[in-house]
Amino acid sequence: VLPLVGAAVGRLHDVQHRLNREMASAAATRSALQRTSVEANAANQAKSDFLARMSHEIRTPMHGVIGMSQLLLESKLSVRQREYAEMIRSSANALLLIVNDILDFSKVEAGRLSLDPVDFELSAVIEEVANLMRVQAKAKGLSLVLLSPPMVPDHVHGDPGRLRQILINLLGNAIKFTADGEVLLELAIPTQTADSADVAFTVRDTG
Repeated sequence: VLPLVGAAVGRLHDVQHRLNREMASAAATRSALQRTSVEANAANQAKSDFLARMSHEIRTPMHGVIGMSQLLLESKLSVRQREYAEMIRSSANALLLIVNDILDFSKVEAGRLSLDPVDFELSAVIEEVANLMRVQAKAKGLSLVLLSPPMVPDHVHGDPGRLRQILINLLGNAIKFTADGEVLLELAIPTQTADSADVAFTVRDTG
C-alpha cells in the first residue's frame, strides 16, 4: 500500500509542478499582452496627435492661398485669367478638404467625429465639385456627366462639407480607375413626402 501511496503522491507533485509552470507561463503571456496593448495605444495616440498637429499646420497656409485667390478674383481679370484663378481657389479648397479628412480620421479614431447640418443650396455644392473634378477628368481624356432631374430640390438640409468630401472621394476614385469613357454623377429622389425628400447620389464609371 505504501509504495502505491508514494507513487500517487509523486504523480500529484508532478501535476502540481506542471500546473504551476503553466500558470506562470499564462501570467507571463498576460503581462506581455498588457504591455503590447499599452504600447499600441500609446503609438496610436501619438499618430493621432501627429495627424491633428500636421493638419492644423497645413490648414494655415491653405487659408492664405484661398484668401489671396479670392482677392485676385475680386480684381479686374480677363476671362482666361478668371478661369485660372477659379481653378486655383477650387484646387485649394479641395486640398483643404483632404487636410480636413486627415483631421477627421483622427477624430474618427477618438470617436469625436460629428456632422454639422445646415440649410444650403445643393446646386452650388454640386457645381463646385463638378467643376473641380472635370479638370481631373479632362486630363485623362474622360467625360464627366452630371444628371440631375428637375424634381431634385435645390434648398436642402444637411452637411455640405461632408457631402462635398464624399462626392470628391467617389468621383476621384472613379476617374483614377477609368482609362477611357465617362464618369457619371446622378442625383435622384428615392423617397419623398409632402414636407421632405431624400436625395440619393450615384457614381458610375466605365472603368
